[in-house]
Amino acid sequence: MTIHRFLRLALGCLLVATVTPAAFAITTSGGQAWDFVPDAWTRGNTADTSYFGWDVIESAGSPGGPFGSGRLDDSTPDLGSPTTASSPRIVQSTASLAIYGHRSGSANYYSGFPDNAFADDAFSAIAPAGGSGGFTTVVLQVIGQPANGVNDLSFSTDNSSVTWTRQKDLYAKNASGAGVYWQEWTAPGDHLPFSIHMASASSSIGLDAFQIDTFWSAAGPVVNAIAAIPEPSCLALSAAGLLGLARIAGRRRSIAGNR
Repeated sequence: MTIHRFLRLALGCLLVATVTPAAFAITTSGGQAWDFVPDAWTRGNTADTSYFGWDVIESAGSPGGPFGSGRLDDSTPDLGSPTTASSPRIVQSTASLAIYGHRSGSANYYSGFPDNAFADDAFSAIAPAGGSGGFTTVVLQVIGQPANGVNDLSFSTDNSSVTWTRQKDLYAKNASGAGVYWQEWTAPGDHLPFSIHMASASSSIGLDAFQIDTFWSAAGPVVNAIAAIPEPSCLALSAAGLLGLARIAGRRRSIAGNR
């Protein structure tokens, strides 16, 4: 790889890493700044878009898990509310509830401490649309607790009524060491229902907050072009590229001074 190509790639990574719009940025209940937003459309709640999420999770009350933890079941998002999406909900599966409730005492997400207290929970809603036909895009974001680099979550859509195509499956750690996920799907159609299942084989997983964006377009599927969560390797390359630029600049100044 030539130095010029290396520096162009590093600069490209740097641009990706620094494009984080401030609009709709939140400070989570865990004290983390979280501002990854879709770049392909304007976040909000309109006839074609919806934005909602959970930072403080409510419990449906009893029945709770056998260890007394609250059942994860919240149909009133506290982020982006009120939302134009219909029937938003995050709910714990019956199978995992039999082992452990996934709402922590601090109203965050906790998968439980028993080895078999796996995460098996779903996010669902009906995306709004300003017309008929077209295409719908859904983005789910998940962030771990501070310094919790949770990296073993998996996500899948229920395709029994709508066939969703996964467009992005991204994971990285933020500055506080928390794991951050970006999941994106598209499907043809309007006012589409979606159900996204989140699973993990590990216990003791703590998650800080969840965000969901949807967008309907009459023209075709709209996929976010910028990787909102830069790869750690890309960040390292950006730093190396800047260091290379600094060294080149210093070498040129030295040569000029000796002329």
